[in-house]
Amino acid sequence: MNVVILDFDDEKKEFLVVHSNKEYADSMIEHIKDEFDVDPVYVFEFGPIIGTHAGPGTVAILAREKK
Repeated sequence: MNVVILDFDDEKKEFLVVHSNKEYADSMIEHIKDEFDVDPVYVFEFGPIIGTHAGPGTVAILAREKK
């Protein structure tokens, strides 16, 4: 797993989880909510092309500072 720690304003953060494995994504979402005190966490499923190339169990977690 690759992890990049970001430094941004706690009041302006939002997260997006894109997945090909709902159970693993759900556990990541709960961890994000607990660790960063943020709700909602936006969730999407990979499309068939990216899912085919990335494989089962792939989860991407994106974070950004709201404008």
